[in-house]
Amino acid sequence: MFTLYHLVEEKNKGLKNFQKISGLSMTWYWFGTYFFDMLKSLCLFGLFLLFSFLISSPKVQEVLLLFICYSFTIFPFTYLFSLFYNSPNKACVRFGFTFFSLGIIILRKFEGFSRRFWNSSRRAF
Repeated sequence: MFTLYHLVEEKNKGLKNFQKISGLSMTWYWFGTYFFDMLKSLCLFGLFLLFSFLISSPKVQEVLLLFICYSFTIFPFTYLFSLFYNSPNKACVRFGFTFFSLGIIILRKFEGFSRRFWNSSRRAF
């Protein structure tokens, strides 16, 4: 949501237009924004790795892979979502509510799928 707030704020202040006027193409603008956001995510991954050595769990690699895949997919969706709002606060609240709702729906669907999968795999053995 930090990214979303700043994207909407940049749109309100006209900073993207200022960069267009100065000669920066929109491809390089979005590439730079994506690169910087991924760099911030990698810093968080580094902290996660630092603390994961303190926890001896076999699932640390899976959680790290999940975080990395999430970052690659969430940023483009956030950029798309930022185009529809003019108020950064309203965008963050609706974005959070949307992801919370989608998370519950997907969790419910996956929960039913995983029960069916595990029950059918137990019978096979």
